[in-house]
Amino acid sequence: MYYAKERDRVKEELAKVPSLICLTSDNWNSEHTNDEYICITAHWVDKDWKLQKRIIRFRALFPPYDVRRCAHILNLIVKAGLELADVVVGKIQNGIRYIKKSGIRRKRFYDVA
Repeated sequence: MYYAKERDRVKEELAKVPSLICLTSDNWNSEHTNDEYICITAHWVDKDWKLQKRIIRFRALFPPYDVRRCAHILNLIVKAGLELADVVVGKIQNGIRYIKKSGIRRKRFYDVA
């Protein structure tokens, strides 16, 4: 239950980020159990110009631990992110088309901007 609450809080936080989000990945090996993990972290600069970072995925990797498996996991993550971005980009493109269709709308937009 705690995990679900925290996950939802981080999702809300990321949705409000005022800048670009950079994703990084890192593999980690536990000294005690010799298990391998991959960690995906989101980094961004907040409205106060402070660097923020949140772990957004932490997953065990199962043998074999090769570059191909990690690349595949990252590829799936990027595809999912791009699908989400497509919706936002589409809305922005529609907004631009709407403004450009009318000289009055364009002038009002530039006045406000």
